[in-house]
Amino acid sequence: MGHHALARADTAALHHLLGQAYAAAGQPDPALRELRAAAAGDLKVEEFVFDLGQMQLRAGDFTGALATFDQAAAASRPAPSSSSPMAWPCMDGAVSATPSTPSCG
Repeated sequence: MGHHALARADTAALHHLLGQAYAAAGQPDPALRELRAAAAGDLKVEEFVFDLGQMQLRAGDFTGALATFDQAAAASRPAPSSSSPMAWPCMDGAVSATPSTPSCG
């Protein structure tokens, strides 16, 4: 389908576009291949990972979809830092140091 385009510019965005085209054409196997390449190429782009997970769900690969979504969630979490603790918003607009023991007043 888009092999000529890939030969010129092998980008995650192009793999994603090809994956969407294959999915729309009712070809789940090549769609999954291209969506996997897109997500692997740039895990930070939520749309790539979301579309891969959705395609895995439609194909009945629930374990794969769960792994995809878990990997994306782990990649999007900020690394904890002892020098700058995370702040958690409270309902009243204040900020708490931890989500489990909020010091919201």
